[in-house]
Amino acid sequence: MEDCRFVSPVFEKPPLIEVALSVQFRQKPNFVGAHAGLFWERIKAPYAVAQEHPRLGPIDEVFGTNQMSTIQFHAGFSGNRHWFLTNDGSSLVQLQKDRLALNWRRLTTNDVYPRFEALSQEFDRLFELLDGFFVELHMDQCEVNMCEVTYINQWFFESGEKFSDAVRDWLTLAPSHSASLEMETASIAARYLVSLDGGTPIGRLYVNVSPISSNTGAQGVNLEITCRVRPTAAERQHVHGLALAHEKAVTTFQEITSDEAQQKWRG
Repeated sequence: MEDCRFVSPVFEKPPLIEVALSVQFRQKPNFVGAHAGLFWERIKAPYAVAQEHPRLGPIDEVFGTNQMSTIQFHAGFSGNRHWFLTNDGSSLVQLQKDRLALNWRRLTTNDVYPRFEALSQEFDRLFELLDGFFVELHMDQCEVNMCEVTYINQWFFESGEKFSDAVRDWLTLAPSHSASLEMETASIAARYLVSLDGGTPIGRLYVNVSPISSNTGAQGVNLEITCRVRPTAAERQHVHGLALAHEKAVTTFQEITSDEAQQKWRG
């Protein structure tokens, strides 16, 4: 079995700009905006700002074929996605009739990542409130069918540094360059099956690397890692599913970034 005692590495200066914890559950067809407003009243401290956004389509992982995650489209209006943010915008709760998510975002250089353990505890609190809320509305408890964790990292190169040198120095998945062959740019997308003890797959992990530019014209790299798994635990499925997705995502981050880069991020 997977080791539930997994301990995350500690980076004092991580390149992390956003983390998202999300669960998808069996859709609540009768859930409407008025219900979202009632739930907002229960979490308004500290999520005092409300917004509406287009609803995200349902997700699934199909195995045994070359098919990636499937998105199903439904005819007609299927409801909105409701955002509840802290005043500074760094923490965000997303709610729709089949999904709950919690995002942390680094909006200034002084923002400190609260770490997964704190985010997981806050997500658990929100999930339990939502679960009880659905029961009060006679919509039954949340039947979780997918757990997802996403990490988005960004770093920018030193002035005059070439893309090939920077990628080689920071990422172990980049091939070495030669005097006659210089990597000018790259966009890398990879996906991996996730299974327990080498058995039947229960999810996938996605790695995406792409070049970025800052507002000042500095060149850099965006590294996004998403792990999506089906819950396997009999109880508190969201807790165990998110913990597993977190472990796989963080372990992958350690494996594909260089020792030199990690040493710099440790401060």
